[in-house]
Amino acid sequence: NGRSATLNFNSDRKHLIFIYSINCKFCQEEFAVWNDLISEYRSESGNIHGLSLDSQIETSNSIDSNLTYLRAASIIAPDKNLIRTYRALATPTVLIVGQGGLVEWVHIGKLKAEEIQQIKSIFG
Repeated sequence: NGRSATLNFNSDRKHLIFIYSINCKFCQEEFAVWNDLISEYRSESGNIHGLSLDSQIETSNSIDSNLTYLRAASIIAPDKNLIRTYRALATPTVLIVGQGGLVEWVHIGKLKAEEIQQIKSIFG
């Protein structure tokens, strides 16, 4: 919606964060897997976020053109501090961030069955 957003990692809930780029073909391929995880854990264990490294216009255009997209609230074009802190440069990337903003798990690239199980055991 174009409004500023802040991620608060001070709660006792975990955060599952999907970092992607609309122009990344591997991200497009992962959206179905990620959306399954989102559907399964949406309101149970923690907060789920998308982090689009693209501009507001690029991200909105991809959703408007009916491309496959991430079905989670996304922070679009995050500030450089967030990108630097979580090294959000490579896509696709999945992070699980715990209390106080500590990264508990990270995976760069396409998820295999064993990594999906790891996400479920940590986040679920």
